[in-house]
Amino acid sequence: VTGAMERLALQMVCASGARLSVVQMLLNGNPDAVYWKDSFDALALHLACKNSSEEVCLFLLGAYIYGAQIGDCWDKLPLHYACDQGTSEALVRALLKKYPESIHCKDS
Repeated sequence: VTGAMERLALQMVCASGARLSVVQMLLNGNPDAVYWKDSFDALALHLACKNSSEEVCLFLLGAYIYGAQIGDCWDKLPLHYACDQGTSEALVRALLKKYPESIHCKDS
């Protein structure tokens, strides 16, 4: 079920900083949710990089390895959101490993 921003439950919990166990439960129930874009073209990975723990972000990155390459409606990649939040070196390294060219990408 989607909400006002056309978000699935997975995206909603990622936007609110839910625990990994909740994210896993929702993704197990709807594996395709990891590919869903909201009305701002954001994946759950974008929202997690902005609001959730490193372990949630790494889990989602493992579930959709190409997610690191997808920009939202502002051309922001998950890396941009992670850097905006002062994320860990481990998450930046993981995002760059999946999409090395992202270090050269600008948002709009």
